[in-house]
Amino acid sequence: MLNFQRLQEMVTLSSIELLEIVDYHEFLQKNTHDFESAIKTWLKKYNIKCDEDTLEVMLPEYFTTIISGSYGYDFYVIQYRQAMHWRLCGLTQSKSLLLISHIRKLLILYSEKVASHNLAKGLCHVLDMSQSIVATVYQISDEVERMRFHAENELKRIKRSFGLLSMEPPQALIQPFLDHLNWKFNAFSAALGERNFSDEIEISHTKCRLAKWLAAEGEGLIPEKELDKFHHSHKRIHQLGALAIEHSDLKQPEKVVELLNEMEVHSQVVSETLLNVIEDEFIRLATSDVLTGMPNKRSFELEFSKNIAFAERHNYWVGLVLIDVDYFKKVNDTYGHLIGDKVLKEISELITETARTEETTYRWGGEEFAVVTLDKQPGGAESLAERIRKAVEIHSFCANSKHPLSLSVSCGSICFKPPCKQPNHELFALVDKQLYEAKNAGRNCIVHKTLD
Repeated sequence: MLNFQRLQEMVTLSSIELLEIVDYHEFLQKNTHDFESAIKTWLKKYNIKCDEDTLEVMLPEYFTTIISGSYGYDFYVIQYRQAMHWRLCGLTQSKSLLLISHIRKLLILYSEKVASHNLAKGLCHVLDMSQSIVATVYQISDEVERMRFHAENELKRIKRSFGLLSMEPPQALIQPFLDHLNWKFNAFSAALGERNFSDEIEISHTKCRLAKWLAAEGEGLIPEKELDKFHHSHKRIHQLGALAIEHSDLKQPEKVVELLNEMEVHSQVVSETLLNVIEDEFIRLATSDVLTGMPNKRSFELEFSKNIAFAERHNYWVGLVLIDVDYFKKVNDTYGHLIGDKVLKEISELITETARTEETTYRWGGEEFAVVTLDKQPGGAESLAERIRKAVEIHSFCANSKHPLSLSVSCGSICFKPPCKQPNHELFALVDKQLYEAKNAGRNCIVHKTLD
């Protein structure tokens, strides 16, 4: 951030140089018309035009402040305003700096007319200050563009991630993130004098769109330990944005820079929290079965090794149960996939209700389900498989429909005590073999194996 007092110290405009500028002020003032004509000629020569024909490239007070001999805070304000004006005119930073370089040549030319080396040095030092202020303004603007670019990339990344699951991104979660970004960028634009957004910006942090989402459902999606920090940053963003807009007349441009920098610090807290909410939803969808809501096979593969490591640390037996609905294809063929989906949901509920808290249930795929057990003794998996088999056998599926159904399941199960020599894929193949044997044994039964 640019500090004007520090800038004055760095430029070191000497007393002799300042006296020369004051002494030759009247002479320099007489060159105002020549200065304006020379600038217009230079702009025309290099085909530099405003984005809007109604805008003049140079502010009327710019030349006056350069040759004024008084370089306090008012000088800083005019230079800041001129830099912002050049941006509004469509001048890039390089063109603005080239324009200052041309102005430097003109001022040196005027100094040579009176043969004053100190006048030339002094005016060049003044332009050094002007050039630093211009660079700062463009740096802020570039930072805003960088923020926009980063936000756009985040949104593209989110869309790509959900696209991998062949799903549309959850607009209900993305919209609060977009609302926050839009509010921030509108506040930045208003504070930097680009446009007047004051009518569009809701100053109150309790009435903005993000606040309405928080009140409706958002607070429940943000981890409790992060809520206080999130609310504090959200409130501070609105306070800082309001203050920055109040100073948008550039009477205190240095404060605008401070406020926007601090505002971005708090904005990062809000943005990261909202992105984490979206990411949590992605992980949930990526690792959950859409139909039943149970963790899916991908989730199983991510967690199974962790379960084995936990069991080894705490001296537990690990059990793996694979469950297959008997003759499920006949259900779909006879009653349709809608009834088939209802049956799968009911079976998933039965399995979840039958399993203990420490046992994790999964939708394996199709009409297959899996459960991982942790027990002090080796019989836990076999006992669970039998409880599930009985629960399904006595249950009436689609009881409220015209066609209540009775179904059965076949189960294959294994248990082992870590450390285990077999890699995970061999364990999966082994439990699948137990299920195959249960099917061959007539279905509605379990086949279990305890590994040495």
